[in-house]
Amino acid sequence: MHYAAKLHEAIATIHLFSDGNGRTARLVINLTLLQDGYPIVIIVPILRSDYKYLKLANKGKFTPFL
Repeated sequence: MHYAAKLHEAIATIHLFSDGNGRTARLVINLTLLQDGYPIVIIVPILRSDYKYLKLANKGKFTPFL
């Protein structure tokens, strides 16, 4: 599960695309979780603007995000 969270942070941070980075990151995290037998994660749109733990992970503080 930690791998999925770190993968999400990496995709959301490096901005692979001009649009859709968040959607891509959420898709990848869910595929990774499903492969490991976990249920999918749904982050409702109203909460996506409050990615405070993702911002901390960008600064190297992964524990709250994980």
